[in-house]
Amino acid sequence: MKFLYRTLLASVLTLAVLSGCSNEPTVDDLNMKATQLFNSQNAAEALAVTEQAIAKAEMEYPPDHPIVVKPLLTRALIYQSQKNWFGAESSYHQAISILEKFNGIESIEVAMVTNNLAGLYYLQNDFERALSVYQESLEILKKKFADDSPQVQQIRRNIKACLAAKSGNNIKSAQNDNPSSQVQDLVPPEVKNAAIKSLAIQSILISENLKPMQPVKFSNTGLVFPYRSIRKFENNPEADAEEVIVLFSAVKKMNDDGVYNFKQCRIVSYQSYMEMLSKGDMSEMQTTLLQLFPDLLFSMD
Repeated sequence: MKFLYRTLLASVLTLAVLSGCSNEPTVDDLNMKATQLFNSQNAAEALAVTEQAIAKAEMEYPPDHPIVVKPLLTRALIYQSQKNWFGAESSYHQAISILEKFNGIESIEVAMVTNNLAGLYYLQNDFERALSVYQESLEILKKKFADDSPQVQQIRRNIKACLAAKSGNNIKSAQNDNPSSQVQDLVPPEVKNAAIKSLAIQSILISENLKPMQPVKFSNTGLVFPYRSIRKFENNPEADAEEVIVLFSAVKKMNDDGVYNFKQCRIVSYQSYMEMLSKGDMSEMQTTLLQLFPDLLFSMD
């Protein structure tokens, strides 16, 4: 099945935002590397790199700086996979505390991490606590989005699954039902903002609230970062908005471990992407994405 897509950004949009001018890896570089290691089932090494990222952030930035949030969330996921519940919970709480300080107590970012914290309680079968925290996340998002928005509906599905599990019904977990509930936002804001502006110039309007989904890895050469979004129609305001997937490609910089250059962006049909994803055939997914991003086969000099 082929994606319905448009080529939206030419190679002019080559943003080497992660490479920098120094060989010294940044906090984001280290976190990206840790995420790769974790996705490659190398949790122990991923945890070590994550601790490096956290230490670097604490050394180079003021206390509780937002730069440390991403590696904290990576560490939480690693601990969660190892069933180190205390370590995961502590990392989530630390991230939430920082986000509340810099983004506000009722920010979207706080709601998203709170949702993941609730998922942690769910995995421990602590359904009462999970329901309480899911509700906190829902109350925040209801103030930010319409009731039928994907963000609000996802939390409602999580709550429904939690209630079913609490009552003893055999229903798959809220976390498995939500492919993006535990996925970090790894594409730098400047890359996403540049993409949104470039699309707007082409009269393609998408929501600024891009929701990250699970990245797709291509050996050791590149990654594709899918984001769920809403497309609006400027010339036809009465037309219904449609769900789309915005894809960002990142190519590994040769001889620079863990550093990627973001190259291009494409927009594809949400329905066709999810149909492809539901097949569970990663090789077919990779083949299709390579038709959109052939540069993913090659590292950059």
